[in-house]
Amino acid sequence: MEAGVKLGLGSAALATACSSFHALAAAAPGLARERLLAAAAALFVAAKAQGTPRRARDVLNVTLRCLQPGSPPPALDGNFWALRDSLVQCELLLLRALRFRLPLAHPHKVRPPPNPPGAPQKIPKFRDPKNPKKPPNSNSNPQKNPNSGASGCPWRTPTR
Repeated sequence: MEAGVKLGLGSAALATACSSFHALAAAAPGLARERLLAAAAALFVAAKAQGTPRRARDVLNVTLRCLQPGSPPPALDGNFWALRDSLVQCELLLLRALRFRLPLAHPHKVRPPPNPPGAPQKIPKFRDPKNPKKPPNSNSNPQKNPNSGASGCPWRTPTR
C-alpha cells in the first residue's frame, strides 16, 4: 500500500494490485518466498490496468525504498537489470494467473445474484401474477371516447 501511494496510484489501482496479488498467491504458492517481487509486479500490472502506467524502474525504486528506507536508488548495473527482468517475468506470471482478465472485479463491488438458487421468483408489482404478459390495467375491450371519431382517435371529430 505504501509503495502504491508513493507511486501516486489511485484507490482503484491499489485495490486491483491487492486482488491480483492474492490471485497470484493462490495460483502459485511456490512464489511465497518472492512475495515482495510479486507485490511489485502486482503494482506494475495494476498501474497499467487502470490507465496510469509507471516505469519498471520507478516501481523498483519505490518498492526497494519502502523496504530499505535510507538506501540510495539502485545503480544501473547487472543486478538492477536482473531485478528488472525478474519483475517482467513475474508480471507475465501474474497475467497468466489472472488469465489476462483485466480489469478485475473487485470483491467489494461484486453483486450477489438477483435470486439465489431455490428462492421463489420475485414478480414485479406492476404485473398481474395470473397473466404476466398482460400489461397492467389493460382491458380487452377498451372504451372509446364518445367525442372521438370512428377511428378512435380523440383529436379527430366525427364528420357529419
